[in-house]
Amino acid sequence: MLGRLRSVDLLLKIKILYYTLRHLKFEQLLFRFYRHFTRTRFRDFYGFERRALPGNFIEPIGRPKTISGRTISFLNETAYLSQSIWDETDRSELWIYNLHYFDDLNNADTRMRFETHSQLVNDWLQNYQFHPNRLGWHPYPVSKRIVNWIKWDLQFSALSQEALDSLASQANFLSHQLEKDLMANHLFVNGKALIFAGLYLEGLAAESWLKIGISIVKEQLDEQVLRDGGQFERSPMYHAECVEDILDLINILRCYKRSLLTHDLETRVLEMLKWSQVMSHPDDRISFFNDVAFDVAASSEGVFAYARRLGFDPPREWNGPHYLEESGYCRLENERSVLICDVAPVGPSYQAGHAHADTLSFELSVDEFRVFVNSGVSEYGVTPERLRQRGTAAHNTVEVNNTNSSEVWSGFRLARRAFPFDISVQIDNPLHQTVTASHDGYKRLKGKPVHTRKWTLTEEVLLIEDNIDGNFSSALSHLHLHPDVTAELSNNCVKIFIPNGQILELTVSGGLARLEQSTWHPEFGKVIPSQKITINMHTATLVTTLQFNRLHS
Repeated sequence: MLGRLRSVDLLLKIKILYYTLRHLKFEQLLFRFYRHFTRTRFRDFYGFERRALPGNFIEPIGRPKTISGRTISFLNETAYLSQSIWDETDRSELWIYNLHYFDDLNNADTRMRFETHSQLVNDWLQNYQFHPNRLGWHPYPVSKRIVNWIKWDLQFSALSQEALDSLASQANFLSHQLEKDLMANHLFVNGKALIFAGLYLEGLAAESWLKIGISIVKEQLDEQVLRDGGQFERSPMYHAECVEDILDLINILRCYKRSLLTHDLETRVLEMLKWSQVMSHPDDRISFFNDVAFDVAASSEGVFAYARRLGFDPPREWNGPHYLEESGYCRLENERSVLICDVAPVGPSYQAGHAHADTLSFELSVDEFRVFVNSGVSEYGVTPERLRQRGTAAHNTVEVNNTNSSEVWSGFRLARRAFPFDISVQIDNPLHQTVTASHDGYKRLKGKPVHTRKWTLTEEVLLIEDNIDGNFSSALSHLHLHPDVTAELSNNCVKIFIPNGQILELTVSGGLARLEQSTWHPEFGKVIPSQKITINMHTATLVTTLQFNRLHS
């Protein structure tokens, strides 16, 4: 019996691996094989000089302050600044990555802390020698570090000769360690770093890095920025990171009077800013679809201000409903509420590491307060909690047979995935807006169930109609409340209290509602208690009605 169970478990693992690998590009598999069996190239450079600067480098986005006195803090976790900070012990991989980004060099008050930053760079140069297995020498943190050092130096001429030579060595190393196995945002950031290093440093080697960087960014720009302005991984957080990357590239290309690529970048900025606005709540902060947390990417305010410093003139807001058709998101809006619906594919098929099993989920704000929220992300890595946060039950959608709509596994893997179809969007009438879509994520189950959801938004009501076509043993609709919102359940009716004193009333037909304790994860390293409404579907059709017009007496 035990042997049979082990055989079933092995077959299941093989199936999951097959459905993961079948979506990868051949180039990804080939490059992973190549990197595994080839020796890492590293070469020390000496005597590099800065290239003459014909233009002005515009002040970039100010990053959050992470150093205070003798402590440094990332992801809501603080450490003491000392030589041992570089030892890579007792910290998560993401925390160590952030340490090696050097974002603090470009924070809002960096002019006042020149000595602190100089000491940090010098400590790194003295105490962090190259080794291919050290996390700070992975291509992604190398890319981030190159850009941050150069931004800092363009403003303050701060780097020593030793640091310039190190920059050259890092850029050369990066040019041989491009993340073509991961691709997506990692490869774009690699290309950005090589453009920065190739423009900033003088010499033939620098010109070769520039050429590689230009080639990467030009190719990836066409693939990664969709026609509606969205970044193709469909995470508002990584989209905001991509907007900043593009603005940085425009900034430095103009600074060095290079026209190649500049026009391609400039033509995308306004659409990308519009996408950011459409995917934000009335509090001007991003919505939570796929991997998202606050305070990783720059704020909308910071991005828009940077765009204006570079001469772009986006309107302060794009009002009203929008359908981001290629990305797969809909924003429904009236005077009281904003509803953002997910009818999107999980992301680029060959890189869905930041995707969640959240198809047909949504978020809702009423009277500028968030009411229904997806769970967010408090950690990366390979843990049960990371898997739970990526799972269907952590999002405002329907879970069938206690199964995720897309097969998330490990920390950043995805096997079989849900695909939305039969999408219908009617948003021309602001008094009656509807979105309908189905997905096939559960068709792999016995009974081949298909989930269809219709949202109808009016001035007084949000109506959600869920239908499961096919046989199923259980179906749960999950509705996660923001921590500032409280709820009371009575006779299958839920009263929802929002901070301005108003009461929303949620009623159910075709299911039984219950209130449960849950958590919300607005930042890495942060877990906030909250409530959720779970509705057990009794029939194949569930109608959930949220009334807006009740006032708190």
